[in-house]
Amino acid sequence: MLTPGEVDEEEEAALALVRRDQGGPASFTPKFLDEVHTMTPTATRKYLAQKIKTSFIESHNNHPEYACLYWAQCTVNILTSIGFRAIIQAGSASWPRVTKEQDDGKIATHMTFSWNSKTIANELNIAMNYLPEMHVWAAIPNHKEIIDMTTGFWPDNCKSLLSIDWPGTKPPNYFWGTEEELPEDVLYEPDIQAIKLAMTLLKRFP
Repeated sequence: MLTPGEVDEEEEAALALVRRDQGGPASFTPKFLDEVHTMTPTATRKYLAQKIKTSFIESHNNHPEYACLYWAQCTVNILTSIGFRAIIQAGSASWPRVTKEQDDGKIATHMTFSWNSKTIANELNIAMNYLPEMHVWAAIPNHKEIIDMTTGFWPDNCKSLLSIDWPGTKPPNYFWGTEEELPEDVLYEPDIQAIKLAMTLLKRFP
């Protein structure tokens, strides 16, 4: 419980970033947030997620539902610009589209982007400088945090790409958290070759 005049640490952290953006003094620095905190404060996550969204809209607002590569790039750019160590991650990812109660043992329970560079389709995509079947997100290694700004698009993508609905619990508009904070049965599995490919594509098509 805060006493009169005290400021919640998470609120102060977020406000510090606002003051920094506006050219004012910041009592909490990004270095403090990155190296001293074991997790990014919730209010800071919300504030930075909005900045990432704004940055994406200004630079890559073309089919955002299919642009995980550039969402991850915007995330890393915003975070590194204020002092966080953020990195690109790529590989396989999966979210459940039905609840356990809705699973009849026959339906597809998850929507999954499965990285496998050896499939013919993926080999062709890679040869043509297209993003193959894979997913790209960002991470803050010091906090072991996953940042995926695309999760809100997954139900619509499930319908448009697979022609199946998403009757279960919808993912959040974005996910920012540790593996322990992931909902049950959600998977993010980075692969070094997928990461190298994502970085190559970003250099060729920034």
